[in-house]
Amino acid sequence: MASGMRDVSINVSNNDKDDYHRSFVEVDRQSPLSLVVMGSVAPSVCDVAATNISICSDKLLQNVHDLCRYGSDFESISLICDGIFLQSYTIKSGYKLTDNFLSILNQLKIKFIDKVNSTLLDSHDIFLVLMKDLEGHCDVTYLINKYCYAFYKYEHGLVSKFVDILQCDVIPATIQTIFDSIVIDDNCERKMTYIEMEQLFLYFVSSLEKLVKVNIAEYWRNFCNRKKDLLSLITDVDFSSKFVCVGNLDKINESMVNCPSSFTNKFGECLSFMAVAKIDEMTCNFIDKCDDVLAEAINYKCFYVCNYSCKACDFLRDLRNELRGELRDEFKTIIEEEFNKRMREEKINDRFTSFLNNLIIWSKNDGTEVNRALILDNIIDHMRSLLIYKLTSNSYKIVKCFQIGMSKRILSKKRTSLSKKLPINFKSLNELENKWGLMIHPEIDYKISSIRKKFYDKSKNVIKSKFCAMLNEGYQFLDGTVIDVFSWDRVSKNLFPIAHETLRHLVDDEQEELSKVLSSALIVEDVCVFDGCSAGTRSITVEEIERILKISTDRLYSKNITLSSRVWKDLISGKDIDISKEDNYVSKAVISGKDKISVVNNTVYDGNSLVSASSLQNDELPMVVSVGLLSKRDKMISMWGLSLHPDDDKLISFIIRKFSVKIRGSVNELFSGVLESIIIPRSNMTIRDFSWYFVSSGLFEMAEKSVITVVESLHAELRDILSRVRIVDFCENDNSSCRIRKVTDDEKNHLSSRSKKIIDKRLKDRIRRLWTAVVDKHLADIGYSYKSKYKDDYEVVTECGLGVNLCHKDNIAILNVRNKFLSKIRDIVCGKFTSMLINKHKFDDGTYVGLCAWFRISKKLFPIAKEEVRSILKEERKELEETISKSRVVIDLCNDRELTVEENNIVLEKVTRHLDDSLKKICRKAWYDVIVSLSCNYIDTVDFSITSPDADGIDVLNLSADVSVITELSSFSNSKGDVIKVRLCHEDDNAILDLRRKFSSKIYSYVGNKFREMLKERYIFNDGTIIGACPWRYISKRILPIIKEGIDPILEKERKKISDILLKSRVDVYSLDDSSTAIVARELTCDEQSAVMETVMKNVHKKIEVNLGKIWNKVIKLLPSVFLLDLREVDRSELNNIRLEFIGSLVTIVNEVIDFMSSDADSAIDDKKLNVFNTVYERGCNLFNEGGFINRVKLLLSEAKAVDKFGKDRSITDEERQILFREFMDDIDSDRYYLINKRVGKLKSIFITT
Repeated sequence: MASGMRDVSINVSNNDKDDYHRSFVEVDRQSPLSLVVMGSVAPSVCDVAATNISICSDKLLQNVHDLCRYGSDFESISLICDGIFLQSYTIKSGYKLTDNFLSILNQLKIKFIDKVNSTLLDSHDIFLVLMKDLEGHCDVTYLINKYCYAFYKYEHGLVSKFVDILQCDVIPATIQTIFDSIVIDDNCERKMTYIEMEQLFLYFVSSLEKLVKVNIAEYWRNFCNRKKDLLSLITDVDFSSKFVCVGNLDKINESMVNCPSSFTNKFGECLSFMAVAKIDEMTCNFIDKCDDVLAEAINYKCFYVCNYSCKACDFLRDLRNELRGELRDEFKTIIEEEFNKRMREEKINDRFTSFLNNLIIWSKNDGTEVNRALILDNIIDHMRSLLIYKLTSNSYKIVKCFQIGMSKRILSKKRTSLSKKLPINFKSLNELENKWGLMIHPEIDYKISSIRKKFYDKSKNVIKSKFCAMLNEGYQFLDGTVIDVFSWDRVSKNLFPIAHETLRHLVDDEQEELSKVLSSALIVEDVCVFDGCSAGTRSITVEEIERILKISTDRLYSKNITLSSRVWKDLISGKDIDISKEDNYVSKAVISGKDKISVVNNTVYDGNSLVSASSLQNDELPMVVSVGLLSKRDKMISMWGLSLHPDDDKLISFIIRKFSVKIRGSVNELFSGVLESIIIPRSNMTIRDFSWYFVSSGLFEMAEKSVITVVESLHAELRDILSRVRIVDFCENDNSSCRIRKVTDDEKNHLSSRSKKIIDKRLKDRIRRLWTAVVDKHLADIGYSYKSKYKDDYEVVTECGLGVNLCHKDNIAILNVRNKFLSKIRDIVCGKFTSMLINKHKFDDGTYVGLCAWFRISKKLFPIAKEEVRSILKEERKELEETISKSRVVIDLCNDRELTVEENNIVLEKVTRHLDDSLKKICRKAWYDVIVSLSCNYIDTVDFSITSPDADGIDVLNLSADVSVITELSSFSNSKGDVIKVRLCHEDDNAILDLRRKFSSKIYSYVGNKFREMLKERYIFNDGTIIGACPWRYISKRILPIIKEGIDPILEKERKKISDILLKSRVDVYSLDDSSTAIVARELTCDEQSAVMETVMKNVHKKIEVNLGKIWNKVIKLLPSVFLLDLREVDRSELNNIRLEFIGSLVTIVNEVIDFMSSDADSAIDDKKLNVFNTVYERGCNLFNEGGFINRVKLLLSEAKAVDKFGKDRSITDEERQILFREFMDDIDSDRYYLINKRVGKLKSIFITT
């Protein structure tokens, strides 16, 4: 169960088949299999098809269990299963546990063992599937070997899960319980000494580890009993003993066990989790006292500057930037002085020395004394780093608060006259338009915000009362669980639907009040005329009211989720609510009405007035009917056969999505386990090599069985929801009016039956898709190009007219050929279309190519494109013929055959036909990509109207507001009646286009890097919120000013460069009848230069605005799941110590290299700089690898934990460890680059002086 157990490795010898068979049969009767099952062997054993199987020897197993303090006496271990093992231990220790203390520890033991048994039970079906296709094998010895190996391979993979459960769930709760509890000594209650606490903790955790051994051994014994008939065929093996006996194989390597799972590597040694928790407690108490003193000094300094300095803003900005970067030496000196002062006053060294002397430490090397002084030094260094980090963070928040105060003070002095006519917190018109999709009057937005605030307080009180009542009465959810003080993430799936139902009448009231406000709302139509009152406004329309109501409803749903989460967190943390008897009267009031539905019977709602006046006479609250009900009627009827209320449909969808996550996780884990494990006899093929058609029945049955409990819980929860849904009846003669009523019993049965059919259908489709996704991921991991997006290609190849099914690997080969040529074809087609548009290609019928829709021009373009790629298509067809000719047809799970000539022709014909269809799709997409690119990148010119047309020139022009998509500047008739037009010269147009592409690349590169930097550093906005990977529409308002500040200098340079080009640009004057020949060429006038400049920059800004959202979405899509900042403070601190130690060692190397280079007077300074970089980089890499730094980093990351959004520690995956390692190495490279640059300055100064 320890982490060390996973460090034990095995070497598998290459014996022949006879040795392979005998390895399990020639057994040692004194070697209990239960010891092997424990997990001492690493799960990463070799594949059974390629190698022999190895089982650890008794000596190795005994060493491992001795190191982990395990015994092999199962009879004594089984005594732990009863409830008296703790009392026996404590009586021997001289004290007794209280009943409450004992009860809590027993509950932890029971929950842990339940999880272990549940995991073993879940693995039962998979293990049986692994054995299913071996039942009929004639070689019994071979079959037994396969059984044993499959058990090892699968069960050993569960060991890491048990360790994680123990360390993440059980150990933290055990430590907290022991710290808080008391014991009975001589009939008196007292606190336990720390030594007693740690000894009890180690005894309890090691007992749980032994219980796992018992459960796994029992699992194997039950399995052997089920296979008794088969095992009895081997006469020279005695299976009558309590545990099955197995033998040993040839070569076994053993590695030392690091430490049991109750210990962790911290401060340079293996300390118990109990000791680490105690050290953290002592450390935090000390750090808090130091931080309070220093933070008070920072606060006073900021207060003094803000009130008595004229440069307060500059001071706060500089101080805040410093806190985000490298601290000044003066600041570090102040921290160090205060730290040392407190260390002396509180005698920290003596306290920790005394504590460490009584500590139980797991020795890494037998016979080597533990260096406790080194542990103390590491603790002190950790405390120092933690103080700097905490003080920097708190000081940053203090400075930020003063900055916000200064900003409000400045804004209050600059308030405009318009703001005096409006509420104090009015928003700009642009913000309102972004928020509502309409430029509504600021007063209306203020009223909407007031309504939201009023109902927010009501909603909060209602949810408080509901949650308190549920906790007081021990509410039981539909899945059988009882409400308790759990995290929101754990209870939200059951709790939020109840909260949503409780708030339904308030949501309806809020929508009603909102609709009344909107009925008299004004929309700002002319911003230039708008004076803050009614000038430049108009009345709102019914469609606009509906749009705002829909936006409000969607936001309200999200806000209610956030509110419920916040209330629950405050409730369980005791911050905001005290669950006491005084709250009972509120809770009961809510409970008494929990089964009611706020529906007005037989009340007709008019689509215009939204609420009937007669409804107010009812006892229950009236429902507000949004106009959106009318638009969703067809959707509801199509899905449910009844016109369900949209809010109820949304709630049902929420429930289904909630359970879909569980189903997806369970089925994914199941399929991933069987993907490579099921090997078909004689064919040496795995199950992934067969199409869904062959394996669907068995896999679907397995998947359905694995999620049966989840589906049953889903049906139970849906039955409860469906019994309380509402039906919307529409009037026959007036489709704009409707009536809301309760659901009848017949309708309940109908909805229940309909929901089962929907869930069954979705489940089948989901299972098929999940299997495809698992296979796709596996193929992608091993290097295949096959992806789910080629589903159409896959089906065309696998299902031919004669019912031919090709082998999976042949399908992959065909798809790889297709993918190989796709990019080539697309590049050629895009290039051809681009050149045709730029050169104004003339077709055979005399017409010219233009920027028009594909369906209008495809008949002319497709033959040209096909002719362009004819040679590639021939090459592709030739390669496909070779691939198909080698393909084989699957007959069943064990047999395949070659293609017949007829089948070969049919497959080739279908694939070729599919190539033609794909080529059409490629051409269509390429055409749209080209015209979009040209429309965005080429200069969009401005139409001009001529006030005084002249045959000799067009110098007098008036600019109009219309923008065209062609490159003409103007069109008019001369004195002779000829129609002529003016166009920017092609060379100048291309020059501006090239310049735009160059600057666009710079801008988008800067924006992408800025987004990644802000996300990585957890950027904090001025309103105190932290940046996150949320949709662009939610964060664009706050992030755009920051991006604008960075790209404005680039845009200004671009504007200047374009202006320089336009000063030298010329225009060509053409006849409209002959666009190919220019009548005259001349320079641009000043007005034309200005018009083109404004048009170009307008399109630049428009394109940037469109692409910012795309860049953001791409960045967050590729965002790593974890950063170094997500690690625990202690892990970050230790990584930082390694980084600083390496950079400190690198300084010596840099100085040596620079001193050596300084003596070389013959080389140029640039050559010296390059030599310094190369030499330092090479020696630095050697130092990092050979100096042990890389091993220390990897070891630390292997044991590091991340902090989730709820503040709890979690384990990190192997993939996340690689991401964190790369990020750490990037930081090392940055530090190295900075250090070299800084030191090279010294080299430059020496060179200049000489």
